[in-house]
Amino acid sequence: MVHSQDRLDPRGVPLDLQKINIDAGFPVTSLAFGTGVPEKELGFKRKYWLRFDFTKDLILATGHRNGRIRVWDPYSGKLLLELTDHSKPVTGLAFAPDGSLRLSSASRDGTVKVWDMCDDGNMFKTLKEHQSPVRSLAWSPDATLLCSAGDKQKVLLSCCFSPDGALVATASCDTRVIVWDHATGQQVRVFHHLYPPPGIIYMSGDNSSQVKCVCFSPSGCQLASICDDGKLRFWDLTSDSQSAVSEGQAPAGDAMLTCSFSPLGGAVCVGHESGSLIFYSAPSHLPSLLHLSRMSVRKAVSSPSLSDLPLPPALIPYLTYHRP
Repeated sequence: MVHSQDRLDPRGVPLDLQKINIDAGFPVTSLAFGTGVPEKELGFKRKYWLRFDFTKDLILATGHRNGRIRVWDPYSGKLLLELTDHSKPVTGLAFAPDGSLRLSSASRDGTVKVWDMCDDGNMFKTLKEHQSPVRSLAWSPDATLLCSAGDKQKVLLSCCFSPDGALVATASCDTRVIVWDHATGQQVRVFHHLYPPPGIIYMSGDNSSQVKCVCFSPSGCQLASICDDGKLRFWDLTSDSQSAVSEGQAPAGDAMLTCSFSPLGGAVCVGHESGSLIFYSAPSHLPSLLHLSRMSVRKAVSSPSLSDLPLPPALIPYLTYHRP
């Protein structure tokens, strides 16, 4: 059931509304937006029949507690596909960022699966490297790497790459969101949902502020995170502040489980325990010249280290992500 037939504007913000709700039918434990591109831009030609044209608008995938994955038209609420190969809750979903509409899924059944939405949702790869439930997964921006996180890292719940592939953000049970330089392993930023942070004795117990999910905005300027305290928070990565720039509140008694930015960054979709999907407007932000420079360099080269590039030495500190 869709509470409005209004579409989203070019920035991904609902027209004339702050929220659009879809009844997904089952508790939503993960979700992801996807967009396709024409075959001529993909660099290869598909040789099979396509039921749907995914090259014009968004699609939305939702993972559920019963192991099902549902694929939706987010404008009308129409159910397009249902995928049923996981045997336990689907804890993570991510579309490949190259427009091929490959969908990866993580589950508490210990597997990661890869599906082709353009081939009627065909599941063509199952990865079984994890020996325990898989909590989260993410594609690198060039769609060549797939990162997954499992239960052996007890405090880790969620992970995601920045749009330029230089940073990884993690959400954890100890109330923190940490941004890492994955090439060096150094912490770049730390954001606290609970400050001062709880003592180590509480890190594996209930502290009402466990961070369930985190995601980068498409511009790389912001993070969105959801927490057990029922709040959606937005964090400004271009500011030295450790405080949230904006907050949204979940309906009373309906826990937030997962979140994702729309591809143009104007909205964030949050999946709730009741099965509802709620779209929130994201704060507007104008990227700084420094941020644009860092993003442009990282997107243009594949080397994880700036020292490997033919750059003037004085530019390297300017272009390096570092802790304020």
